[in-house]
Amino acid sequence: MALAERQILLGIANLLWAFNIETIPGDPIDLQEYDGVAGRSPVPFRVRMVPRDANVARVLGI
Repeated sequence: MALAERQILLGIANLLWAFNIETIPGDPIDLQEYDGVAGRSPVPFRVRMVPRDANVARVLGI
């Protein structure tokens, strides 16, 4: 469990390092809407992930 938590932390940290995460115009994010019986997970939403700069894009090969 501890290893899995560290891996998730590293994955999220890498995403935050590499990308600016932006909303898509005309497609708002509503965190008040929930999905499922227990109402514990927000409904899916779309975002745009833009590399932070050209060097990041080069390192990632995009």
